[in-house]
Amino acid sequence: KKERLIFPDIEGIEHRQGEPGVLEEEAPMSLLEEMSLFFSFSRLSYHSTPAEIQWILAHLSSESPSGVSKFKTKTNCEKDEDGGFRLICFRPNSGKMRPAFMLVANKSLKIAVLSIRGTKEVEDMLTNQSFAVAPATLGTHTSNQTEFYVHGGMLQAAKWLVDGDASRSKNSESNIEGAGLGLSLFELHKAGYSIKLCGHSLGAGVAVICGLLLADLYPEMRLAVYGYGTPPCVDARLAEAMKTTYINKNKTDAAEEVESSVTVQKDEVSMCRTLGCRIMVKNFVTRDDMVSRLSVQNIHNCAMEIKDSKGNWGQYVQEDTESFTARAKSLWAPPQRAKPLASFKSAADSDVPLINKDSDEMDIGSVEQDHILEGEQLQEDDTNKRLYIPGIIVHSHRFRGTEKASVVDYRHSSFNRIQAFQNMQADHKQVNIALAMKSIVAGRKAVLRPPPWQSIDEAISRHALEGERGGSEEQVTKELVSCSICKYFVGWSSTIGGTSGAVEIRSTHHCTACGKIVCAKCSTSRRTIPEYGVIKPSRICDVCESKYALRFELWEQFDTKLSKYNNRF
Repeated sequence: KKERLIFPDIEGIEHRQGEPGVLEEEAPMSLLEEMSLFFSFSRLSYHSTPAEIQWILAHLSSESPSGVSKFKTKTNCEKDEDGGFRLICFRPNSGKMRPAFMLVANKSLKIAVLSIRGTKEVEDMLTNQSFAVAPATLGTHTSNQTEFYVHGGMLQAAKWLVDGDASRSKNSESNIEGAGLGLSLFELHKAGYSIKLCGHSLGAGVAVICGLLLADLYPEMRLAVYGYGTPPCVDARLAEAMKTTYINKNKTDAAEEVESSVTVQKDEVSMCRTLGCRIMVKNFVTRDDMVSRLSVQNIHNCAMEIKDSKGNWGQYVQEDTESFTARAKSLWAPPQRAKPLASFKSAADSDVPLINKDSDEMDIGSVEQDHILEGEQLQEDDTNKRLYIPGIIVHSHRFRGTEKASVVDYRHSSFNRIQAFQNMQADHKQVNIALAMKSIVAGRKAVLRPPPWQSIDEAISRHALEGERGGSEEQVTKELVSCSICKYFVGWSSTIGGTSGAVEIRSTHHCTACGKIVCAKCSTSRRTIPEYGVIKPSRICDVCESKYALRFELWEQFDTKLSKYNNRF
C-alpha cells in the first residue's frame, strides 16, 4: 500500500499501452458486455435447486438489456417456449475432485453453456489444495503429442467432468467413470450449438482445463471459456496459445509484439497453434484478487520476500507492540492529536517525484525501475512448470477513486507476485466483481475527470512527540504524514496508538472528491459521486461534505437514474 500512497497513479501507469503484458489500455465496451453476460451464468451454479435456476433463467433476458439483444430473438410481449435458456442437467453438490455444475441451452440461438461452480463446500477445498503440477498430454489423436503442465487437482476434476456417459451417470453419485459431459457437449456441437464454458474461482480453472480436454478430444469443436477470479492453472505455453484467437480478431501493435515474443520449441508450435484456434479463454480479474496470484512460485517468492524484509516489518511489530502495551496501561484513554512543529513540505522541497497536475502524468523514477528489474528476476526462473492465468485478462484497477479496465495477459507484472492489500480477499467475491463491472461502465459515462490524488510525500510535517514510548517525558521530533484538514498526524486516532510506519500507512486515506490526504476522524462521510463515475459510497472529507452537500444530494439523485442503466450487469 505504501507504494500506492507515494505514487497514487501507479496502477494506471502499470496498465498503460506499451507496458509488459498490456494488450489494450482500455478494454472495449463490447468485451465488457460479453464478460458481464456470462458472469450471470457463472453465478447460477451456486444456487441449490433446479427450480430456482430455471426461474432465474426465465427472467434473465427481461432483466438484462444486453441479454435482450443477444439471447432473445422475440420481443418481451411474445412468449416462445424455445426462446430462452433451459436447464439440461444439474449437480448441486460436489465431491472430492468432482465439482458441482449445471448445463443450460438455448434452442433458438443454438447456445449451450456449461457453468462450473467454485469453492463452496469442504470437498472443493481438497481440489484447491492439490497444488501439485501435473503433466497433461495433448494431441493424443495425432502424431504430434505434446506434454503440458496444469494444476493437478483441477485436471482430475476436469477429467471427471469430460469422461463417462451422461446417460449412465445421471442421478448416480457413486459413478466413477465420470459425469459424461464431454459426449453431451459434442452431441450439442453436432446439433449446431455454440459451446461456452464459464466459472468463478475454482470453477474457472476447471472450465479452462475442461475446455482443453474437449478441444483435444473433439478437434472439430470450437470453444469459448469465460473465467472470473481465475487462478493460475496452466503453463506459459498454454497461456500464450489460448489468447491467439482474440489477438487475431483484435490486431494491434501490442498484439504483434506479443506474437513475436512467443518462445516455444519447434515441435510444440504446431500443437499450440492448433489449440489456440480451437479454444479462446477470456478472464475477468478484480484489482488485487488474491486467488488469481496463488501459484506455488508466487507463494514461495512472497515467503522469501517477507523473510528478506524482516528488518523492516520487524521494527514495525516492535513499535506497535510497545504502543499497544502503553495504551493498555492507560486503560484505553481517548487518543490525543500530536501537534505538528512545521507545515507541509512544498513540492519544491521534496526530493521525491510528484504528480504533474498540468499533464496528469507522473515520473515514477526509481520505483518503476525497481519494479521492472524485479519482474525480470522472476522471469529468470524455470517457467516450464510455473502456472499462469490463460488467455486474455480483463483486469480492473483503481485510478483516483474510479474503476478502470485494461486487457492484459499472463506476463503482466501484477500477476507475477503476491502483494498484501486489505482488499485482496474481498476482490474475489462475486458481489465485488459485479460492482467492479458496474463501476467501469459508470466511469466511461462520467462527465468530470477526478482530481489528482495527493502523495504522502506532499503531506509530511515535523511533529513533536512527548512520552512516545514507555512513559518517557523526553520530547522527540519525527516526520509524519499529516491530515490536510486538521493538520495533525493521520494515525492519531488509531486504536493501537503510536506512530510506526505500519500505523501511518493504515491510517492514511484520500478524499474521493478533492484527492487530499485525510485522517479517519476528518473523513467520516461516505458519498457516491456519479459525475466522477464513483457509484459506490466512498470516503469524503468533512470540508467537501460541507462545501458540496447540495451537489452530493443532486449527484445521488442522478446516481439513481444511472443505476438503471448499470443494472445490465
